Amino acid sequence: MEWNYEKEEAKKSVEKLIGVRGVSNGIPIVSESKDAVEKNAVENTLVLNWSLNDKNIEVEVTDHKVTLTGTVSSIYQKEEAGRIGWAAPGIWSLDIELIVEYEYAFA
Repeated sequence: MEWNYEKEEAKKSVEKLIGVRGVSNGIPIVSESKDAVEKNAVENTLVLNWSLNDKNIEVEVTDHKVTLTGTVSSIYQKEEAGRIGWAAPGIWSLDIELIVEYEYAFA
């Protein structure tokens, strides 16, 4: 498969079958795209997402593995960045090294 969501959907479909007690998902993700294209796809999607400050997130892609580093201001933003990382074509693995830095507002 080319996309991670396809792999995850295949697993979910099999998990719901009667009598299935566990699923090991060994489906490989295979893509013809190159790392530069994958990196561009992740960076462009981060820019378009209104809930993220993409200026604080660095994207590195090596051998179909995305690594996200930098800071975000909430756990939601960290999870959203991870979702975006997985959404790029050809991504086989994801390493989210984002640090959540909360801003406290005192009255």
